[in-house]
Amino acid sequence: MPPEHLTRERNVRVAYERALQARGPQVQLLDAVRDLVRYLKQNGEPPERVIVTIKRLCGMPLVPFAGHAAVMVEPDLTRSISEAVIRVAIKEYFSRPVLDRSARI
Repeated sequence: MPPEHLTRERNVRVAYERALQARGPQVQLLDAVRDLVRYLKQNGEPPERVIVTIKRLCGMPLVPFAGHAAVMVEPDLTRSISEAVIRVAIKEYFSRPVLDRSARI
């Protein structure tokens, strides 16, 4: 069985591809993103690294979309799904405090 984080990453990647094929954001994708964000936050990942991980998994450019819109098959669809994913990731990361890991011992 793959390590827990790899399973979560695969879930995000697969859900993102399905959302693109279905031509719109899906609950599965946003749930998978929330799950991965919670896991990464609980394991001490800073918000910047979480966003980079999400973008990498979804094949998003790490720079603003304006310079890359021409290379996307359906830039408006891809952009709207990508923006929803990033918005949910940021909201999830900052929505709940995580106890200091040393306090859990």
